[in-house]
Amino acid sequence: MRTNKSKCRIGLWCKMLVVCIFFLYSAADANSSSQKVLTAESRQELKQQIKKFSSRKGEVAYRTGFEIAKKFGSLAGPELIEATKDKDPQVRRNAARTLAYIRYKKAIPTLTKLLKDKDQKVRVSTIIALTVIAKEKAIPAFKEISLTEENVEALFFLGTNLASLGDKDGVPILLKVMNKDLFYGGYAAQVLRKVTGEDFGYLGKQETRKEARKKWNRWWKENKDTFKLKETWQLPDIPKISKEE
Repeated sequence: MRTNKSKCRIGLWCKMLVVCIFFLYSAADANSSSQKVLTAESRQELKQQIKKFSSRKGEVAYRTGFEIAKKFGSLAGPELIEATKDKDPQVRRNAARTLAYIRYKKAIPTLTKLLKDKDQKVRVSTIIALTVIAKEKAIPAFKEISLTEENVEALFFLGTNLASLGDKDGVPILLKVMNKDLFYGGYAAQVLRKVTGEDFGYLGKQETRKEARKKWNRWWKENKDTFKLKETWQLPDIPKISKEE
């Protein structure tokens, strides 16, 4: 049992590390594309690069996204939007991420639809991308999708990102995560302590966690109408690798 828990912890830390890399990638030496339009040759090169998104080696897909953003900038936007419709979820996921690198605002309608993707990892990448590109304009879509979303990882990012955008409706979503899942519930509790200023505990024995959930849920029921966020949950900002033209 301990081995399985350790594997789960390692898995989540790897995911969180990926998110951190996504947000913190240094773009100090990045140069926007000087091209105004894609030549036929450049378009073909871009399409070949996008095909690499299907790689099951994470570092290949991430590096490819960086390279596309640096070389093509916003000119890659239309092809990346098309890639979000690919049958391979890896391609859809990495296309969404790369659209965030270039802050491609024309992708907002497409990404909003992608929140309903059947693949949970695609949805998580899309939540992060919309937070970066659309900021507060993403709030209504996040609230709507949270009503039907059942995956705890996606719910965790919905709640956390709403809190990062200053919306208190992230709190009940994080409480839902806490009620549904032991593992993500621990991370939800960390965010809740930060944004509410309350601490009802969570870690420890099963009985302790059960009692903590009761206290959190009771507190929210009593305070939700008048509550205001004490602090927003600060997500590190993903730097622009290339500006949208």
